[in-house]
Amino acid sequence: MRQAPEIARCRWCKDGKFIFAEGGYFLCETPACAARQLKHALRASEDSGVEYLYVPTPAQVELRECRTKKLLWGGAAGGAKSHGLRWDAYFWCQTIPEYESLLMRRSYPELESTHLLRMERDQVALGAKYDKQKRMLIWPNGSFIKAGHCESKSDLTKILSTEYDDVRIDEGSTFEGVLTRELSTRARSAKPLVKDRGGAFVRITSNPGGVGALYLKDFYIDKTPDLAEFPDYNASEYTFIQARISDNPWLDDTYEGELKQLDADRRRQLLDGDWTVFGSQFFPTWNPGSAA
Repeated sequence: MRQAPEIARCRWCKDGKFIFAEGGYFLCETPACAARQLKHALRASEDSGVEYLYVPTPAQVELRECRTKKLLWGGAAGGAKSHGLRWDAYFWCQTIPEYESLLMRRSYPELESTHLLRMERDQVALGAKYDKQKRMLIWPNGSFIKAGHCESKSDLTKILSTEYDDVRIDEGSTFEGVLTRELSTRARSAKPLVKDRGGAFVRITSNPGGVGALYLKDFYIDKTPDLAEFPDYNASEYTFIQARISDNPWLDDTYEGELKQLDADRRRQLLDGDWTVFGSQFFPTWNPGSAA
């Protein structure tokens, strides 16, 4: 039977360990926490031979439960943030007919090596069809996930030509703040079921460090942007979920040790999820003056 790494603990009951279930997923050993996880699980078809396609971790559940317009789930590396972001989009596409989701990475190579490969792999289990040319995963109910990247102004222009029921930005610190704000304006919906859900929303995952880190910290974490520049900022529209390495029971036992080999500042960013560190940036284009 697969074992969760020793560091993995339930963020709700604090000391709860993760137990590997026969169906191929991890549940907190505390029954109330496990029930909350299963409430948000994505069920498989009757002929699949398994009960669930996806059972979220407690942190992934908090992503699902949040109804705030804009959410940042960020911090330590290895918290299964990208995986949770994509599977949350799968859930809404299966739940709401003609649901439209935009899933972004900064560059095409990053997009291809993460979400595109997995969307193509997941299509059969989900009962959806992956269109490689359009970079879309399409469901029979008319819902879809459109995957995109934003390396140039022309890429941005194409994206800004339409609206989506949600906008998902993976590794948000690689996007300048002005770019994240532009993409966020695309989250608009008139669909009744989306309005009942709480409306269109923006979901961002990120590790600390990068050209957009200061923007994310100011707007989502500290909630202290320059009100002279952003007089319409509404703090109640922004939620932050701190990601921890202990959130993920699927990690290899050696992963924590690998992060400890990084230099001190980068270790604080990726192991501790520390958003106050701005030295030793992994991204060479980092410029604090351009973050907002």
